[in-house]
Amino acid sequence: MTAIRASWLAALAVAAGATAQVEAPPAPDPTRRVVVTVEAPAVGVPLFVGQRLRVSVRLAIEREFGQRFLVARSRQPLDVPVRLAVPWLEARPGLSVRPVAPGPAVERRTVAVNGAPAIAAAAGEVAGRDAGRRALVYRFDYDLVATAPGSVALAPVQARFDYATRFATVPFRDPVPEAPTAAQVQSGAALLKVRALPAVGRPPGFAGAVGSFALQVEARPPAVAVGDTVEVVVTLRGGGDLQGVVLPDLPLVGAAHVLGSIELAAAPLPRSTIAGEAVRQVRYDVLPLQAGRWTMPPVQLSYFDPAPPGTYRVATTQPWSLEVGPGTRPAAAAALPEAEERPVLALLPIAAGSPAASGVARSPAMLASLILGPWLLAGVTWAAARRRRRRDPVLVRTKRAARAFRRARRRGVASPEALAAFVAARLGVPTAGAVAPDLAARLISTGTTPERAEHAAAVLRGLVGSRYGGPSLADDADAAAAGVVAALVRPARGAP
Repeated sequence: MTAIRASWLAALAVAAGATAQVEAPPAPDPTRRVVVTVEAPAVGVPLFVGQRLRVSVRLAIEREFGQRFLVARSRQPLDVPVRLAVPWLEARPGLSVRPVAPGPAVERRTVAVNGAPAIAAAAGEVAGRDAGRRALVYRFDYDLVATAPGSVALAPVQARFDYATRFATVPFRDPVPEAPTAAQVQSGAALLKVRALPAVGRPPGFAGAVGSFALQVEARPPAVAVGDTVEVVVTLRGGGDLQGVVLPDLPLVGAAHVLGSIELAAAPLPRSTIAGEAVRQVRYDVLPLQAGRWTMPPVQLSYFDPAPPGTYRVATTQPWSLEVGPGTRPAAAAALPEAEERPVLALLPIAAGSPAASGVARSPAMLASLILGPWLLAGVTWAAARRRRRRDPVLVRTKRAARAFRRARRRGVASPEALAAFVAARLGVPTAGAVAPDLAARLISTGTTPERAEHAAAVLRGLVGSRYGGPSLADDADAAAAGVVAALVRPARGAP
């Protein structure tokens, strides 16, 4: 009877919210259950300045240990309760590091890296250090590019975590760990030896591209009329640092002009045997000014191939053709004829000897004409000017582009393409024509003040740079772009 009463009281205490001690089996050595490694295929092999090195940080956690003993103590919502410290991710002279996002078909997990959530690729399972055990693997990929010769040390990567062997059960809650223990494991260190690029055999047009590259050019469409715009897309493929490659200018022959260029979003690559191959595309807007069949020179890129024995090469495209027919419309919009101004009131001449001329008497109608006539004439002149502005194609396109930009901004899509479309409308050129080095000078030629023109060019250059990995704006990009639109619309309407 006493035993039954004791059991009943214990059950009642648990139901009232008391905790019960549940001791898990003794945890094995945690340093054997969590392993972090740094893998790079060329560590120990001399690299060249500008050569890209793909480095992988692999975190392996024994499945049973992660499920039964790991404790999540971070306030951040993480999928894996492990904190990685990667010292060489911080900015340092002589080394550029760029994280590589996992592929679209790869499962992703969040892990804390240097105090911030980061996306890791779930790389499946591998055999654990002990027989019969399986470990889950999470991988981070980084592209390292050395910018100066010498030695670059990669400090060990540390993995910090907490685990517990005792848990308290609480009704309607998950088990609560008691006295968690902090643990840490780390990878080995690595040393990169970087060599300068050889001076022997360096071609005159070499701009620092290192890797293995291929070029392709395509005109869309290949046949146009004078005054129509041709989109020429140059595609760069390769296994090097594509973002650091300075693309050559587009060579043209004949009466053709490059209005501007803009980078396109990377398209998916077909299956390739080149590990780490990527693609970069640049679109040029070309305006042909003379009819004929033109054969354009090939686009060429000089680069250094670091594969043994290491030599300079030239990637080149085939010559491409452009068929230009006679234009059905002028290359630039012709000015519309001025609206004919007609007098509002035809006042009859007053004879010299009439009473009105002598100032003796004036009729009320004549007084009304003298008072209201200038106002009516000014109103008609203003209305005629307004009609002319509405018939101005550049002004109409500018207003439409401004409205489209504001709609995109309300939807939260303040992109460089939206701002480039507005600036191009302000200049009366295709959209890609706005992205050019002489943008400020062209805006000044349309009546924009130098301060506004320089600011607009800087904002657009910053937006494009931030989209494709270049220098970005220090201030709010959305507000800066909206300020450019507001400043350039006013001159287009005739305001100072």
